[in-house]
Amino acid sequence: MLHASVRGLAPALPSGWLGFCVRTWIAVVLALAAAFWLQIGDASSAAVCVAILAQPTRGQSLSKAIYRLGGSVVGALVALLLVAMFPQARFMLLGGIGLWLALCTMIGTLLRDFRSYAALLSGYTVAIVGLPVIDDPANAWSSAVSRVVAIALGVLATLLVNSLFGSPDGWKTLLRTLRDTADRVFAIADDAVHGRGLPDETALAALAVGITSLGTQASYTRTELEDGRDRAAGARSALLGLIDMLACARALAHGLAHGGATPALAAALPAVADAAAHGSEALREMPGLPAEAFLLERSMALGRHRRWVEDGLAVLAEGGPPLREVRIRYHHDRFAVGLNGVRVLIAFAIGAAISILSGMPDATLVLIEIAALCALVSTNPNPTSFAWGTLLGAPLAVAAAALVEFGLLTQGSALPLLAMALIAPVFVACILVLDPRTGSVGFIMLVFTFVILNPANVQGFDVSSFVDSSVLFLLSAILIFLSMVLILPVQPRQRLLRGAVSIAGELGRTLAGAVPPEGAAFGVRNYDRLAQVHRWNGLVGDAGSRRFVLARLVGLTDLVGALARARRGLADAAAIPALRETAAAAGRFDARDVDAMLERMDRAASTLLRQGAALPAAQHATLLRSVSGLHGAALLLRTHRRMLMLTGVLGGARR
Repeated sequence: MLHASVRGLAPALPSGWLGFCVRTWIAVVLALAAAFWLQIGDASSAAVCVAILAQPTRGQSLSKAIYRLGGSVVGALVALLLVAMFPQARFMLLGGIGLWLALCTMIGTLLRDFRSYAALLSGYTVAIVGLPVIDDPANAWSSAVSRVVAIALGVLATLLVNSLFGSPDGWKTLLRTLRDTADRVFAIADDAVHGRGLPDETALAALAVGITSLGTQASYTRTELEDGRDRAAGARSALLGLIDMLACARALAHGLAHGGATPALAAALPAVADAAAHGSEALREMPGLPAEAFLLERSMALGRHRRWVEDGLAVLAEGGPPLREVRIRYHHDRFAVGLNGVRVLIAFAIGAAISILSGMPDATLVLIEIAALCALVSTNPNPTSFAWGTLLGAPLAVAAAALVEFGLLTQGSALPLLAMALIAPVFVACILVLDPRTGSVGFIMLVFTFVILNPANVQGFDVSSFVDSSVLFLLSAILIFLSMVLILPVQPRQRLLRGAVSIAGELGRTLAGAVPPEGAAFGVRNYDRLAQVHRWNGLVGDAGSRRFVLARLVGLTDLVGALARARRGLADAAAIPALRETAAAAGRFDARDVDAMLERMDRAASTLLRQGAALPAAQHATLLRSVSGLHGAALLLRTHRRMLMLTGVLGGARR
């Protein structure tokens, strides 16, 4: 009967929960045992380090461990520098710590993956090392060394456990996800070349969110395998290829919907795409019309990107160098970067004021916890949700620490008993971490249970001290919640507006003559911005208005990409003497008169085709890209003409 009940509960638990819980628990116990044996003053930091490094896959753990150690060393060195500069000036030291924390938060906002975490860690490590010795600067060196040694023990314990107990390989999960995503994109591409309908803008944006998020997983592959560098490069190539395939598919669908293709040409597009997918992009003859050139070039590009996706998947699965090396560039909301720094600085200032005015001997704990948590909360993709997780996870951490110290350890505080006492809180917290809905709650519970418990060689069992530290921790959680939710809260409407303004700004710059960077990097940044816009758009207004706004922003994203292709194509065509004059003139867009600009773009595309008729075959691809870029950009400009004129991006007589 009991066995049946357990089996009934099992499906509700996240996949791989047992192995994750066991590995985390063993690593915590191992780190504590090493810290006790070495008689480190702050042994709990080793356990906290393991709790922070607890990740479901080996690549995630290894990557985070490397960046955590590096961030800790940088933070400790900066803390020593600040203490040496202001040994007797408390306010100057507090100001220096606050400014450094804000700077690191801003850098962490710009970065992705665990590089962002390393930047944040170097910020709040300064607080962890410097604040306890604010009145005793002579002990700054020992505080820094103790911190770094404890972190090193936590890192070593995590690495050892993950190596010995076979934590799951993240690259296998990434490969499965990429293959599933590739199948969906390939199906969309096939629908496009056959003239069938494509998913709506909401489905496209959701797919873009999923694809761009895989860049984070790709970075973990480097630490899991000996040839991880090549496999990560293959994953990036596949990821970028999928993004470009989406853009090509939408362009083809739009071109076919607006005519310009004879039945014979439309029937030939699947074969053109298939030939390009197998490495053949030669045309028997150049098309006679810009619309035909556009459809042919986009079909060839679709096949080319598919070849890169298939190659990237093969490299990720089997190893070896990929066909191309590409970088992933993301969109940054610079206003949000500055705002995150200001949020952290305000929260730190409030904590400092409370610490000074309260006069409590352990009040610096509030400041340390605010420094650590506020930096982590502010750079989270959903700061409000993480702030709520902090508010809910804090009492769970206090309850777990109280249960262990005053319920279980009273029977004996030897390491074996401590290890058994930690099973329940570690397992509960790890299960919460694995569920995206409760991940922030579980993270706070897992990490701060050890902060409050403060396990030591000789456990103190001091009720008064425990209550004081618990109250201060709960107070810091409340202050963080208030700082993130009430003081300078994250406004989805404003984030959405800034995303739209960024798209419009890039559109204006491209029209004004700016030539965007290399296509693949530009495409991912373009779609990463769309993914961010989609996330914030989902929190604003009703369903109907969200679909309307998203459809417009997806269309503008397509237009930005089309204009970028046009600019790059014309820049390449201008290097051919026979096309130089026409290409240079075609690139002088004039957004003040949209009708004249569109007429000039159409005329230039036709002229380039005529002038390129005598070009050698080696230059046909350049000619085709330039004509296709001009026609595709003009096609989308006509589609969004009215909206662009109403918003002032384009000028001319309104129709």
